[in-house]
Amino acid sequence: MFMYVPLAANVAQTTEGTVGSSLSVSVLTTTATIGEYADYANFSSLSLATAIDNTVENVAREMSYRLGESLSALVRATADGASSIDASVLTELAASGTTSFTALSLSQIRNSVQSLAGRSVRPFDEGSKMFAGVNQKAMSACAGC
Repeated sequence: MFMYVPLAANVAQTTEGTVGSSLSVSVLTTTATIGEYADYANFSSLSLATAIDNTVENVAREMSYRLGESLSALVRATADGASSIDASVLTELAASGTTSFTALSLSQIRNSVQSLAGRSVRPFDEGSKMFAGVNQKAMSACAGC
């Protein structure tokens, strides 16, 4: 997905018929590191024969939980470094840290609303507790997913 560097407002007047200078349009880039993570477990035939539970299935469940913890840690590490990609995540609000507190101002709220609108984020519908455009039937059909 390409994200263009936002163009500044044009506040310079020109006379009719005068050709101004061309706009310089550039694209924001993000470097992504792709990695592979793997686990495996060995079971001896003796341990499988003498186990009082289904060892392979239980270890598979434990490894699934480990996968969830791994994904959570990776997402957290990515979010912690997000300020190098998007400077708007640097805004500290009250109670976001123990050493530095800033008051939430009206301008920060307005900037956040405009930032979301600029990214085409759909609004949240309080009545259905879903984002606008989410198919209610599809979500109720997937309640057990």
